[in-house]
Amino acid sequence: MNNSFIKVNEGDFLWKKGDTPEYALMVYRGVLEVIYDNEDFEEDEDNTDEFSQGVFISETQAMLENTKCKMTVKAATDCHLFIVHKADYLRFLSNNPKLSMSLCLTSIVE
Repeated sequence: MNNSFIKVNEGDFLWKKGDTPEYALMVYRGVLEVIYDNEDFEEDEDNTDEFSQGVFISETQAMLENTKCKMTVKAATDCHLFIVHKADYLRFLSNNPKLSMSLCLTSIVE
């Protein structure tokens, strides 16, 4: 599998809640909006965040457990992203178990 840079347009979805995760990504240029599950937030809380250059986003736990994505990620602006395909990402995690444990606790690394 080839990991690669891709360009996505503003408004494009990288994945939606309920999808099967196929890759992790790093923001090279642009802004991504992450929309979290409403069940995790109080009614008056904002359930979105925006992330830009240098941020790594994944559904690590879902990839490890073969479950569905818990958040939606879409491009808030035109973006250039580095994509790490699931097989490569899981191989990296298996070779770095301490990092794997840490990444299971968070989906976003700034």
